[in-house]
Amino acid sequence: MAQKIKTVLLVDDEEDILEMLSYNFRKSGFHVLLANNGQEGYRLAYNEIPDVIVTDLWMPEMDGILMCKLIRDQIQLDVSRIIVLSADSDDFKAISALRAGADEYLSKPVSPSVIVHLAQKIISLDRPEK
Repeated sequence: MAQKIKTVLLVDDEEDILEMLSYNFRKSGFHVLLANNGQEGYRLAYNEIPDVIVTDLWMPEMDGILMCKLIRDQIQLDVSRIIVLSADSDDFKAISALRAGADEYLSKPVSPSVIVHLAQKIISLDRPEK
């Protein structure tokens, strides 16, 4: 039986980061969706139900923390794993992202291969009960 192709939603307002991550996820066999801000990311997540969402913390229109909260408020999106990336290494921001529903928080800079590996790993894990 063939494995279902996994879908990743990449949300970042920096085009070069989207391009770099997109390349690495595609190379690893993922179907890739792209969004330039949290509002667009939330809409795509709601319509597509990705396996994993990799989002920046700071973006225009809607930040990553609010997007996480909105996604976690949707029962059908509870299957999606969320990795938050940020250049901000402040512990408070990491805790806020995790409380908002992120599964993982990584400080930039981080290797795209590490992000892809982490995404592959957390997709296979069951989400904790609320």
